[in-house]
Amino acid sequence: MTTELWHLLYFCQQQQNKDSCERRPGRD
Repeated sequence: MTTELWHLLYFCQQQQNKDSCERRPGRD
């Protein structure tokens, strides 16, 4: 996993915004 993905996942978790996370590709 790349650092960028970690940042995206961290951001989503902090924002508690599932809608934004859902739009992110490869969230699996």
